Amino acid sequence: MQFPHGLNVNYQFVTISAVSDFSDIDKLDYLGAYNKAHKNRDFKTDVTNTLNTRTAHRAELWELVDYLEK
Repeated sequence: MQFPHGLNVNYQFVTISAVSDFSDIDKLDYLGAYNKAHKNRDFKTDVTNTLNTRTAHRAELWELVDYLEK
């Protein structure tokens, strides 16, 4: 993966949420997805631990305006 600003950045991961319509952004079910993937873990504890160990550098909201099919 090539990051937009190169590989010498202060972060090691990117998270993405994708929706077909902006009105669906409030309907994302993070807890449901988490529970499917981590049946024996505690969501609140894991979120707290994650927030304590990382720094959010920025958040962006993109809109797809066009695309080309090969």
